[in-house]
Amino acid sequence: MLVLCLPILLGGCGTLPDIEDATTISLKTAYRAPWVPEVDVHGDPDLRPGAMALDGLEASTSCDYLFVFCAAVVVPLSAVTGAVITAADTLPEEEAKLLNGLSAKAAAGLHMPQMFQSVMLSEAIRQGVDIQASGADATVEFVATNLWWEVSIGNQVSLRLTVEARAFHRGEFGRRRLGYRSEPAPIDEWLVGGEKHIRDALESFMPEASEAIWLRVLDRD
Repeated sequence: MLVLCLPILLGGCGTLPDIEDATTISLKTAYRAPWVPEVDVHGDPDLRPGAMALDGLEASTSCDYLFVFCAAVVVPLSAVTGAVITAADTLPEEEAKLLNGLSAKAAAGLHMPQMFQSVMLSEAIRQGVDIQASGADATVEFVATNLWWEVSIGNQVSLRLTVEARAFHRGEFGRRRLGYRSEPAPIDEWLVGGEKHIRDALESFMPEASEAIWLRVLDRD
């Protein structure tokens, strides 16, 4: 059996303490993600056919005396899987470079850490959370860890943000990785719309992401 362990970015790893009943919350944010989203020109090297085939070969060693039979099945299947993933998740190189160039121009002048802090605070207030600078009975921290262009089948492109949420309440500490992906659009729409379209998307994406993240943290989704 071939088992592929892939990260679930939109789901979440780990758990958070229940903060829904917290009277006051101290909010902290940190931004460690790129200021300019980029699309990977070459695809994830760990998911390329050769790398996947090697993983399949290593996995076959668990078959013991059936190693040759397992390898004959698993290695080609792994290579094909890698080829399919790479083809689906990678834009043509010219389009990828154009998108990255437009993104760099669009993000110029945007202070992403400040924007992230602002939208997380605004959404907390909108959700009815009582934010207190000190002495709160719960602490929540959001760390933005990555921002990039995600490619799906048919050269559909979405903005994607990953955030690590950390919370402490009533003696319990927990952390959870969360993510948010915008609605996909064909790469042609992004390129034709130019840097203004991308800038507008970035500015509207952050509030949308903050809402989705808070809803998960407050267990209201």
